[in-house]
Amino acid sequence: NEGMSSTDLWSLPSRVQDRLSQLLDGGMSSTDTCEYEFDQNDFKTRGGKEGEKYPMAEKWSCPHKIEGEAEDENGQKRGYCIFHLPVNQKDDKEVIEEFRNVVEMSTASGERKRKPQFVAAKFGEFDLDESLPNHSNADGSIIMSSAEFKQEVDFSEVTFERPAEFPGATFEQGADFSGATFEQGAD
Repeated sequence: NEGMSSTDLWSLPSRVQDRLSQLLDGGMSSTDTCEYEFDQNDFKTRGGKEGEKYPMAEKWSCPHKIEGEAEDENGQKRGYCIFHLPVNQKDDKEVIEEFRNVVEMSTASGERKRKPQFVAAKFGEFDLDESLPNHSNADGSIIMSSAEFKQEVDFSEVTFERPAEFPGATFEQGADFSGATFEQGAD
């Protein structure tokens, strides 16, 4: 049998185990996407510089799957993906693992294809420590506009095969891009 055994399931990250439990219990469907939305007006107040171009459509809706709930700025409970949950509600290593997965799946076709868009994502410690998965066939850029990096960021020696966009991103404790390669440019 080439499928996963029940013991293999318990070796999965806890967020994946939780998601499987929700699906088996009739919880959120696999088509539920993050409820985070971002528009041009948010860009101007969230790190965008005067005259800087907002790289997305007028209003952007997050394409990633819901991973948990948190309160929005109005105190309403909302379903958010791992990238939009507050930093204290997620594990940094799992976030990086999912980031790599999304970048890798940006080259897939059909229903498996993922969009490498991380607009206004909230990151804790972010250390890629190796190159990204091959994403040279991905459609579009890796978009991290207005992303919030709360802790140290290490993109040193990372190769970005597609354009990478960081307009309005904030790096609260600095970022190391030494030796990083942007084969098709960065913004």
